[in-house]
Amino acid sequence: MFVNVYDLNPVNRFLSRLGVGLYHSGVEIDGSEYSFASKGKGIFKIAPRKAKGVRFREQIEIGTLERGREERELQNALDTLHDDFQPDNYDLVTRNCNHFCNELVIQLVGKPLPSHVNRMSYIWTTGNIVWLVPESLRRKAPVGDKNLKAYGGIIPFLESIFDVSAVVIGEWLNIGNSLSDIVTTSKGLSCLLEDCV
Repeated sequence: MFVNVYDLNPVNRFLSRLGVGLYHSGVEIDGSEYSFASKGKGIFKIAPRKAKGVRFREQIEIGTLERGREERELQNALDTLHDDFQPDNYDLVTRNCNHFCNELVIQLVGKPLPSHVNRMSYIWTTGNIVWLVPESLRRKAPVGDKNLKAYGGIIPFLESIFDVSAVVIGEWLNIGNSLSDIVTTSKGLSCLLEDCV
C-alpha cells in the first residue's frame, strides 16, 4: 500500500525544503487510488498517479495488508469512513483529501500519514487563521470536484494561501518576512524553472 502525493502548486518545490506545501494525496491499494473531494464525488477511485490538474511528487510506502483480505479490509475501512467523508463535508483546510488518506491508512495499517503531507492544514488550524480562506473556496476541492471547470480561481486562490502561509510560517520559524520574500520570488522563478527542473 502506498500514498501518492501531488503538488497543487509549483512553489512547493521551494517550500517542501521547509517541510510544508500544498499537497493532494491518494492511497494506492491493489491498482487503484482512493481519495476525497467535494461536490459530486466524496470518496472516489482513480488509476494510480493519474490525478488531474496536479503534478505527481512522490510515492510513500505506508504498509501492507494481509494477502487475500485486502478487498474486504479496504471495503470495511471505506464503510467506516463513509459518513464522515461525504462530499458536503469537504473543507479545503479542515477536512480535505489528506485528512481522508490519513484516516484510511490508520484504519488499514494503524499508522498515520507522514506529517509533511498535511502540515499546511495543521499550521492554518492551530494558528487559528482558517477564517482567512473564504467559505465558498473551502468547500471546493482542487482535485476531483465534478464542478472544477466552473472553479477557475483555484490557482490564484492557492497562491494567496501561500502568501498568507509564508507570513505565518515565517513568524512561526522566527524568520520574519524573508520567507514571504522567498515565496514571492519563487512564484516568478517557478515558471522559468518549470522547463529546467
